[in-house]
Amino acid sequence: MMKIRMRLLGVLLSVGCAHSPADGPSTADEAAARAAISAQKAEFARAFKAKDTPALTHLFTEDGVFISPGGSIVKGWAELEPHWVEGLSKVTAVDGGITTLSLDVHGENAVETSRISWTFQGADGTQLTRTGRAITIWRRGSDGKWRILVDRPEVDPRK
Repeated sequence: MMKIRMRLLGVLLSVGCAHSPADGPSTADEAAARAAISAQKAEFARAFKAKDTPALTHLFTEDGVFISPGGSIVKGWAELEPHWVEGLSKVTAVDGGITTLSLDVHGENAVETSRISWTFQGADGTQLTRTGRAITIWRRGSDGKWRILVDRPEVDPRK
């Protein structure tokens, strides 16, 4: 767990230090980035609820990293899609989403903190709501699309 936290800290520091404030985006660029990332988050929620695993996978960069709440690390499209297929074979997300708390844009990278809340339904019909928080690092690709470089959700303890 410590290795994961150190690796994530290293990524955050490199993204945060990659651009000085003088290199920051214009207000229009930042607004466009915020709108594009918001649209990608809405697509994530849609794809998650629909169990659209190819769409979920390609919301990440080709070498994107997902660090699950349990601490497993999944990297790249070849590992991400089977991860989504397996996880979503056990439950269905019936409601929920992601609420941005902060989004800092640094050129081609952005760091987002958010609250998450999902209501899942198991195969037996029981429902469970999980809440938590996440830190997500976004990267704008050469095609202009914002994709997830690193996503690290953490769920609140069950009560």
